[in-house]
Amino acid sequence: MLVGVASLRVSDAVDDVCAMQYFEHVEEMEWALEVATSAHLPVAATMCIGPDGDMHGVSAGDCAVRMAKAGN
Repeated sequence: MLVGVASLRVSDAVDDVCAMQYFEHVEEMEWALEVATSAHLPVAATMCIGPDGDMHGVSAGDCAVRMAKAGN
């Protein structure tokens, strides 16, 4: 399901920043970061995860690494 990505548009960029928040699945976050970085704007991205990681059990540390790689 691409709910997070489907709702992301370049017009969401306000004051030259693209903000993305409340993603619960790191895979969706990776897709969204790939789209957002194509706009060539600074990106602020957050996830809603717990001590056990995302909704698929990906650890918080692995989520951080995957987000960093997707944002480059």
